Amino acid sequence: MKNLEDDILLEKFKSGDVNAYEVLFKRHYKNLCLFSAKHLQSYDLAEEVVQELFCKLWEKRSNLNIHSSFKSYLYTATRLNSLKEIQTRQLHSEHHKVIKTNSSDSVEDQTIEKNELQAKIHETISSLPEQRRKVFEMSRNEGLKYKEIADKLNISPKTVENQMGKALRHMREALKEYLPAILVFFSIFFKK
Repeated sequence: MKNLEDDILLEKFKSGDVNAYEVLFKRHYKNLCLFSAKHLQSYDLAEEVVQELFCKLWEKRSNLNIHSSFKSYLYTATRLNSLKEIQTRQLHSEHHKVIKTNSSDSVEDQTIEKNELQAKIHETISSLPEQRRKVFEMSRNEGLKYKEIADKLNISPKTVENQMGKALRHMREALKEYLPAILVFFSIFFKK
């Protein structure tokens, strides 16, 4: 069967002859891969393209309607499939770049928002009256209980509670435009 012309093998192949298919595959596979690799710059990828072509040929064998030589048909189909593969890879690459860019922008935006929020919080804390600021910082930064703060500052626990309430109201008012970020920040930073 190896000595038969492509046209004869093609007719046998169309009627389901696996041996004819195998001969055609072995006869053209390597050269088609080399041809495809010139377009794709990758022999491995070229093999995938050619293998897929032969799989589709087998699936559609009974409906094949080739008007040129089988060899010419194979090279044309390989070239078209290789170009389609290049186009698909370029689209994937561009899509990946867009996702990466958007992801980078998002991280940068989040960092800017976080830095902006931290600066605003620092500014707001600094604007508190001295005793209120001390009470607030001792509670939130040092993690001291109201009684401990009261003992250190020689004031009553009720005064500490009162000063903390005023400090928190002031913080909420000054930072209301940052509310979504504040909710996260307060839940992490201002745990009791």
